[in-house]
Amino acid sequence: MYGVLSRRHGRVLAGDMAEGSGATFNVTAVLPVVESFDFAPEIRKQTSGLASPQLVFSHWEPEPAAHRWPPPRAAAAAYSKKEEKGEEEELEQEEEKEEVRERRTMSSPAKSSPVQQPGP
Repeated sequence: MYGVLSRRHGRVLAGDMAEGSGATFNVTAVLPVVESFDFAPEIRKQTSGLASPQLVFSHWEPEPAAHRWPPPRAAAAAYSKKEEKGEEEELEQEEEKEEVRERRTMSSPAKSSPVQQPGP
């Protein structure tokens, strides 16, 4: 559990046994909001379903200078979206160029058939 918090730039504030529960251990930690997405499924997976996370907003705090922005998962997703968009734009540009070539070919005097005027 501590490894998941650490990977997601979390800080553990407290950890203690819950009174009267026997085997319940409560951990209080802070986690950046952007890192909290998909936290619950990951923590459950890492603890084989024994952990029951409860995420509650606590406070605002400036990001440390060493913290990378955007986070690696978000940066990878944004890059792949830009890459897909770039490929789509390239295809659109090629289609537009092809249309322009076709129009030029059709309007070229060498390729067009002469229109004959009816005689008197």
